[in-house]
Amino acid sequence: LPVTFNTGFKVIYENAEANDIAIKKNTSKVEFPLNGGQDITAATASLTWIPNPLMSEEDLLYFVGNQTAYAGETAKLGQDIVLTGQWTPIDLYGTLDGQGHTISGLNVNMNGGLGAMCSISSGAVLMNMTVEGSITYAATAKNSPTGLVGHLHGTMYNVTNRTTINASSSADLLYLGGLAGWVHGNGKLIDCVNEGTLTLGTVVGSGYVGGVAGVIYSDSGAGLVQGCVNKGIVKSSATSTGGLGGIVGVQESGMMAGCVNKGNVVADAVRSTG
Repeated sequence: LPVTFNTGFKVIYENAEANDIAIKKNTSKVEFPLNGGQDITAATASLTWIPNPLMSEEDLLYFVGNQTAYAGETAKLGQDIVLTGQWTPIDLYGTLDGQGHTISGLNVNMNGGLGAMCSISSGAVLMNMTVEGSITYAATAKNSPTGLVGHLHGTMYNVTNRTTINASSSADLLYLGGLAGWVHGNGKLIDCVNEGTLTLGTVVGSGYVGGVAGVIYSDSGAGLVQGCVNKGIVKSSATSTGGLGGIVGVQESGMMAGCVNKGNVVADAVRSTG
């Protein structure tokens, strides 16, 4: 002392015996003077403990519902988890490691919004898991992405999608992918598999659908789809389909390498625009 934490500070409590963890953060500037102190109860009060690894739907929902506190942290699944309610898509800021387990019962039915399990921010990771369920997405804005993940700025590694996804849009440019709707910036899809059925329905304008990703596009041109496999049916019933593919609907930048399509790609009497 004295010291200034310009971006705040983090307090981590660990209960080694129970293997539980609680994290509280103060994200604003804090100064600790030489001859005094600071009240840190705002960062330490009302601690909520979660198992590490996550063992239940309640644990998982608490983790994804408190991404501000858990940004940059890693949570792991300790067993398969069955979801019983409607899932609200979230922004993932940390790492969620499934450790080979399955999240089943995913149920997303949205008009607008992310329309998927989550959006993955830069530096965040979704890895080593299988996800099963259904996603129904009705986009209301231009440039809308959907899939297991809507916007991918971070990394998906060794993730298998077994959700059935049906998407439509009342606006132009809908991007539908089994793993990710839109791969942005340095977003990466590595060793992922789609086994779900994807159906692109009515779109006012152009729709793009790929078994792994709807679109790879970023100003940096650094997006990557590598070692991915599509085994699911990729189908478009839209009257205007801008791109339809087993792996990617449209690749405007970035790189694809070592990917394989094993699923059927079906154009259901559509007029292709590219």
